[in-house]
Amino acid sequence: MLTFPLSGYVAYHHIYIKTIKTCCFFIKWADTPRSALQKMKDVSGYLHISIDRCSQQAAGSVSVPGILALIKKCFVAHISDIVALVTEQPNLTVAIGSEEFEIRFDEAFAIGPGCLDLIIDTLTVIYRFVPSDKLPVDGESFVALSDIYHTAESISKALLSCLQHLRLKHPRRLWDPKGFRNYGDRYYMSGHLLSVRPGCLSMF
Repeated sequence: MLTFPLSGYVAYHHIYIKTIKTCCFFIKWADTPRSALQKMKDVSGYLHISIDRCSQQAAGSVSVPGILALIKKCFVAHISDIVALVTEQPNLTVAIGSEEFEIRFDEAFAIGPGCLDLIIDTLTVIYRFVPSDKLPVDGESFVALSDIYHTAESISKALLSCLQHLRLKHPRRLWDPKGFRNYGDRYYMSGHLLSVRPGCLSMF
């Protein structure tokens, strides 16, 4: 059986997914995919089915190296501009970039079913695939599985950095969950009318 140190990382990954999907972002929410992600969405069903069939070692299923090739073609190629943001700006989580960079960031990265949800859905399928005990462990498959794992890990870290940059760039009232965000909006616009202790809502 091929094993990777995934248990803690996958547990964190699923908590991270659950947290994101409870949020409704005000200005950075994408309901429909832009062109590159629409192409990814169009082929994601085939990719997910291929991964599942390979995991089950179904007759005629794609090999593990073939799955790696599909992930690169059907997934990684369509989100390369998002991953490139982190490569270009290593201090993304703590600093605002140039005006040109921030324009590209806003064009590339968004919360919601039109961007982040699509990526997370495929990442979840990949994470479940890697530690399967039904997969062959010959040399070529082992190398491919290792590559798949490291690809998923690097994309997850890039997404987390982008999310942290979004939080750094915009005040909480623009990215908090809906109920908190509405209260934050009211506090921001007419906080002097609310019966709250001074400073208790300073985070907004």
